[in-house]
Amino acid sequence: MEAGEADPDAAAKFEYTANKQELQIHGIFVRVLNKRTMTDGYVTDVADTDSYLRTLLTWLADPESVEPTLRHPTRGVHSAENLAMALQSLVDLIRAKEERAKMVSQHGATLPLFALIAPGLWPATVHQLVLETLQLCGAVPAVVEDIIKSPDCLTALCCMLRAGTQENQKRSLAVLGILVRSPKIL
Repeated sequence: MEAGEADPDAAAKFEYTANKQELQIHGIFVRVLNKRTMTDGYVTDVADTDSYLRTLLTWLADPESVEPTLRHPTRGVHSAENLAMALQSLVDLIRAKEERAKMVSQHGATLPLFALIAPGLWPATVHQLVLETLQLCGAVPAVVEDIIKSPDCLTALCCMLRAGTQENQKRSLAVLGILVRSPKIL
């Protein structure tokens, strides 16, 4: 038998070298999905959007915790470029269907996402997309409660007010406005 012929282990290890560094979530090349979303409007041809979203949230929280499968491979590390692509995909998914915002809390991604706005850790593009995600999720009480439970929930946002870009300062104020509406913040 030749290598790869009816050999799932060999097939699982195969990868095109041109795509080796591309962020792939649940079998979908995120850069391609984002580009199609930007040029064609939200693309609804993702076979199982909820599974893609679950895997995306898991990857955003901790890339090592994603269990890649032969049918739906996931690969890519947290880098500024990969995070920006993944977060843009998340924003697009939530904009297309607002009730998807609930999944951020349901899949334990709120605090890992919130941690990405720590000043100096990631570039302004990542901060912008995290803040945009948090704004979109602001109507979900569970997301707000997740953030408020964090002992330093206001620190990163306040630091962003001082050190962030002007656009991110505005977004930080909007997120702070969402948080202070909750009586639990006191």
